[in-house]
Amino acid sequence: ELTALTLPEGLTEIDDSAISGTGLTAITIPKTVEKIGVNAISGNYSLKSIQFEPGGALVELGNGALCDNTYLETITNLPKTLTTLGIRTMGWNYHLTAVTFEPGSVLTDIGEGTFFRAEELTALTLPAGVTVIGKEAFYNCNKLATFQFENQVTSKEAGVDLSRITSIGENAFYHCAALQGKLT
Repeated sequence: ELTALTLPEGLTEIDDSAISGTGLTAITIPKTVEKIGVNAISGNYSLKSIQFEPGGALVELGNGALCDNTYLETITNLPKTLTTLGIRTMGWNYHLTAVTFEPGSVLTDIGEGTFFRAEELTALTLPAGVTVIGKEAFYNCNKLATFQFENQVTSKEAGVDLSRITSIGENAFYHCAALQGKLT
């Protein structure tokens, strides 16, 4: 039984629903992938980790690209080239505890429902260039206690500096009861 999948170097796209409903526990995505389609890696109920190789070329994550992997715990090293997050890109990953972005990410928008119901997510560092937090971006991330931007020093007393943010969508932080300190 195949449990870990390392996709081949040279692969540039993972199409819609390409890796869905499998028994995989780990997926490694090569640095050559530029686009991951709609629900491309979804409904894999044994999946624990998705790792992107360093120095990746990923530009787009489609709607639900990495969603509904109920027991997914980590998504590591999202490439700094990533510019587009579709709707609910990482939604319904109830056990997601860690998401990391490559340093120097050019991402500016955290799209609608990006972390929708990531109920075990406790801390997150977003790319420094983020200016938009979409509708329901952190909906029901009820254990999210630490939230900051890359290269930002924060403390509970000082809070999180949101001065760079130009738009926060409806219910963006709905039921994020564990957030402490101030959002300023």
